[in-house]
Amino acid sequence: MAVLLASGSAWRTVAQTPSPAVLVPNTPVASQGGPQIQFAESEHDFGKIEGGAIVKFDFVFTNIGTATLEVTEVRSSCGCTTTGAWSKKVEPGQTGTIPIQFNSGTFSGPIHKTVTVTCNTPAQPQTILNLKATVWRAIDVNPTTVYFSPQAEAQLGETKVIRIVNHTEVPLELSPPACSNNAFTAELRTLKAGKEFEVRISTKPPFDAGSVQGAITLKTSSKNLPVITINGTIMVQLPIVAMPTQLTLGPAPLAAATKVGVILRNIGTAAVSISEPTVNVPGVAATLKELQPGRIFHIVLSFPAGFEVRPAAPAELSVKTSHPQYPIVRVPIVHGPREPRPQSTMEPPRPHAVTEPPAVPSPQQAPPVKPPPAADTLTRPTAPSMPEK
Repeated sequence: MAVLLASGSAWRTVAQTPSPAVLVPNTPVASQGGPQIQFAESEHDFGKIEGGAIVKFDFVFTNIGTATLEVTEVRSSCGCTTTGAWSKKVEPGQTGTIPIQFNSGTFSGPIHKTVTVTCNTPAQPQTILNLKATVWRAIDVNPTTVYFSPQAEAQLGETKVIRIVNHTEVPLELSPPACSNNAFTAELRTLKAGKEFEVRISTKPPFDAGSVQGAITLKTSSKNLPVITINGTIMVQLPIVAMPTQLTLGPAPLAAATKVGVILRNIGTAAVSISEPTVNVPGVAATLKELQPGRIFHIVLSFPAGFEVRPAAPAELSVKTSHPQYPIVRVPIVHGPREPRPQSTMEPPRPHAVTEPPAVPSPQQAPPVKPPPAADTLTRPTAPSMPEK
């Protein structure tokens, strides 16, 4: 191929090498019959939007094929992006729409979300649509939530910093922070008068076991954001952790004898001993094995066929420990939902597989443990052994 280039008052011919082929997103292959989808655009940029705003856009597509196009699913990558009622069936040559809504919520800065469209086109069953935006906030608070996870044995105070930036031309004034829970303290510091601040949130032990929550609030001089709220959560880590935290059996009553396992892991400062694993329901046998001295223990529970947890009498595994503050560890035992079965009288119910003990991350001294099973395999019964010939 040749092109003409101007050089002063003369023209000259220059050879041009053909450019390599470039694949264009959402360009369907040559029609071989059947439905074909083509979007007017597969990406939309909302540009600069204010934080908290909800913006909408309709993606338009055309069926350039020879059969009815059916859009079976539209799935977004994030809960902040939702879809309206889209065109489910589009005849050849006709167009359809997929309405999208994005809630900027607590986002800040550049964002990128995707929407996956599934349809009955044989050559291109899925198309990825892209949404972009830059979320601008008059007053930016980052982050709006803080988490703390102290150890129950050695409860130490911890501090995390929240940044507050005023992007407007009007100077911002903040009141001293107030805490709804005495487990938190907060201090306001001014980095740049009227523009930049930080809130230093600290925890104040001791804490009760479990979750501790509170809110830190600051009043502002801004009409758009009169109150800034920062949520704090303290999750106290107990020294002895059960994995899983709840044993889930199959539907009641159990169709066959079942074995399930639970791991107890000591993450405390000192080694402990574990003893006397028992279940508060008759007929359940428990065996205990120490995998790593003073640190990791494996308990296997054997449930007989017909076992059932009564709603009026909750079942649980309990073990004794040598820890002075936590002498007993309890693990609830429940039944999972009954799985629907097809109507058939020709085939008897199939037995479940044997449950493997869950895996535990442990030091190199610990013996290897198999990975945990899926939740729906915790109640698999032991397969019958074959007699020796």
